[in-house]
Amino acid sequence: PANWSTTLGFYLGDLTLGPSNFETLATFSIDGKRRFSNGNELRAYYRYTRVRGDSIYDYLTGWHQSLGVESIFKFTRAEFTLGYSCDCNERNNYNSAIQFLSASPTENGVYAILDWHMSPALSWSFAGDYQHRHYQGPDTVSLNSAAAGVFRRDTWVSAEAGLNYSLSDRWALRADWRLTHNRSNIPIYSYRSSQVMLSLEYVFSR
Repeated sequence: PANWSTTLGFYLGDLTLGPSNFETLATFSIDGKRRFSNGNELRAYYRYTRVRGDSIYDYLTGWHQSLGVESIFKFTRAEFTLGYSCDCNERNNYNSAIQFLSASPTENGVYAILDWHMSPALSWSFAGDYQHRHYQGPDTVSLNSAAAGVFRRDTWVSAEAGLNYSLSDRWALRADWRLTHNRSNIPIYSYRSSQVMLSLEYVFSR
């Protein structure tokens, strides 16, 4: 047998950048989860966010919606997650007499996560994420010393690996590595980054 559980949520947020209010957010969320007799799970979520930017950042004002679904497969020493997400934005965008910059991407993505427990003390995690974004309205860019409108399209890929080792009941050591590559048809938005992080964790009570 399988059963569904549903969670509703609402929260408010405020982001400040320097002396100005960057974004004020109001989000409604609904999450559903179905658990099967073999331990596997099916999860789905929906988010609706209303965004208001300060006068300086009014181009961010509008709404944002997210929809996603993922399947979680559980094994004796491992857990594998496969998911899909879709994000839509309808913002004011930046529109002046001489320039237009879109702040309203539509994004589709797929991701996979593998958590592998080699022993009670040692575990590995691996993740991969692919996203494709296309933006509403043509950005104003300079081509051959002349202004032109180009619809921005990005392909974003990331790969992650992590190692967690429990030194004792309270102490744990973790190492993480992440590689990110964004490729855009507007070159100034293309980039590549690599991150490495080491952390030591202490749990005060269990």
